[in-house]
Amino acid sequence: MKTTYREPLTAEEIELHKYIGNDNPAAYITTFVKYNNGTRLGMWVDLTTFNSYEEVETFCEHFHADEENPLMMFLFYKNLPNVVRGCGEYSFDNIIAWHNLKAEDKEAFAAYAEHESVLASVEEFKECYVGHFNKPEDFARKLCWQIVDEKDLPGWVLDSINLSTAWLNLKEWNYWENKGYYFAPPQG
Repeated sequence: MKTTYREPLTAEEIELHKYIGNDNPAAYITTFVKYNNGTRLGMWVDLTTFNSYEEVETFCEHFHADEENPLMMFLFYKNLPNVVRGCGEYSFDNIIAWHNLKAEDKEAFAAYAEHESVLASVEEFKECYVGHFNKPEDFARKLCWQIVDEKDLPGWVLDSINLSTAWLNLKEWNYWENKGYYFAPPQG
C-alpha cells in the first residue's frame, strides 16, 4: 500500500487544472524527487486556472500526496516566451501578467525583454513602454508635445526643435528603442 501524506486530489480537481492544448500558458509540473529518481511523473497544468502561486503549490502538494515534502519543479513550458519562464511566486505572477497583455503589447514586451534581461518583468515593461513609432523623430515629437502641453507653451515652440537632436539627447537620458518600440527609463 502506497503511503500518502495528505489528501490526494479528486478527478474533478485534476480535470479543472489540466492543460487541454489551448493557447494558455502551461507547465509540466513534477517534483525534484520524481525528477531525480527518473520517473518525472507529473502533469501538464493550465497556469491560468490558478488565482495565485499558493494555489499552484497546494495543488501540487495534493497531486504529489505520496511525497512527504514535495518540492515542485516546472520542467517544461508551452505558450510562453523564455523571458517569462521560471518557478516561484514572482515568475507565476509575471506569467499571468504576460498572458493578460494584449497581442500588440506582447510584441513590445518581447522587444523590451530582448534588451533588458533573461527574466523580464511585465510590471517594469508597463512602466517603461511609451509606444511604437516609425522613426525616432516621431517619438521625440510625442515627448516634446507632452512638454508643450504640460507647460502650457504655444505649439510653435515645437517647430523650433530639431527632433533628430532631441532623440540623441533623449538617449543620453536612458530612453531607448528596439524594433520600433520606444521605452523610457524606469522610475526610481
